Amino acid sequence: MFLEKEEMKFIVLYALKQYKAPMTSETFYDIITWDKDIMGFFDAAAALSELDTGDYVEKTFYRNEECYALTENGAKALELFGEKFPKSIQNKIDDAIGKLRYDTLSDPNAVYAEVLPVTHKEYGVKLSIMDDHKPLMELSLRIGDRKVAEDVAESFKENSDKIYEEILKICMPE
Repeated sequence: MFLEKEEMKFIVLYALKQYKAPMTSETFYDIITWDKDIMGFFDAAAALSELDTGDYVEKTFYRNEECYALTENGAKALELFGEKFPKSIQNKIDDAIGKLRYDTLSDPNAVYAEVLPVTHKEYGVKLSIMDDHKPLMELSLRIGDRKVAEDVAESFKENSDKIYEEILKICMPE
């Protein structure tokens, strides 16, 4: 399928909007590239890069990974001109995102550790243990340094069962 350069940009914006959370580049390429008959890898990379430098897409950290998110300008542009590419492509993107969301949510007992910016130079960590898709325990810590926050997030993932058990022992002594 041949797409104009501007159509590719709107496709990128649409995918980021539909995903509803910051998206890793791996996830982005899984949704957009040729196996979905939307566009090639290099075209997708070029469109994403141009949107990132043009204040329509921003890089952010989400769940301890560098991700892309739609900016307010990107959302406005999509709202004004988003119908500039075929509905069939929108359907392919929606289907791909739906499948990815199902795979992500299919683990009812997942452990999440997300590094979040608190200020320009400070970071925090949000830690969650899920039980049957519901939060069993959630903990937020203000850490400071990004590298330390990443280490805390990784340690939490590796030791979540021990941490949960110790908190229960402290909160509910026999």
